Amino acid sequence: MPDSGSEARCTPVSSRPRAPSTEGAVYCDVDAVSLARLDTFEGALYDRVGLNVDVETGRRAAGPMRAEVYVIRPSQRQRLSAEAWDPEEFRRRRLGAYLAGVRDRAQA
Repeated sequence: MPDSGSEARCTPVSSRPRAPSTEGAVYCDVDAVSLARLDTFEGALYDRVGLNVDVETGRRAAGPMRAEVYVIRPSQRQRLSAEAWDPEEFRRRRLGAYLAGVRDRAQA
């Protein structure tokens, strides 16, 4: 099992030969208070769902595990871009507005 906060690639376990995958971090043993904060942070765009995922860390596969992941709601899919997310572009062009929105939601 990956350590808390380890970099990983998670692929939902599926009978389909090319299941969707994403890169991100896997956090283990997240407490209920922190999950509630994450739910608030993700807001109305995402649902937290439990999935069986295959986790690869570096060059080795950690194997399948149960994970709770945030999946965009079907009603919000039109907001997705066909382009890969670029963290540097986000920092340059959108981070300020994003953080302002997070502050507004936290104060509401």
